[in-house]
Amino acid sequence: MQRAAQNILFKTGSYQLLRSSYPALNKVIFILNENPDLNLVIEGHTDNEGTEQSNQLLSENRSNTVLNYLKTHGIRETRLKAVAYGQMKPIDTNATPEGRARNRRVELKLNY
Repeated sequence: MQRAAQNILFKTGSYQLLRSSYPALNKVIFILNENPDLNLVIEGHTDNEGTEQSNQLLSENRSNTVLNYLKTHGIRETRLKAVAYGQMKPIDTNATPEGRARNRRVELKLNY
């Protein structure tokens, strides 16, 4: 799931999924269909560019976009949970473009 999540990409500053994200999301759907006891938590994160409020909203919209994609492709919503952390949980520095890029992410976490 972690590898698939690295390939979930959005239009800059938006929650519009890029088409290049579909193969990764389709792999997630395959895994969830093959393992009906698995549930998925979809976490949205941003860098610290912009306001805390706008980043929170962006991360909410991105995690919900992923949830809706999975739901519209047959995964029951009861198996999915979208959460948003905005800029609160960086995994890298926000002082460099590379670090900010790593902080802008969606993480997928399996629950059993």
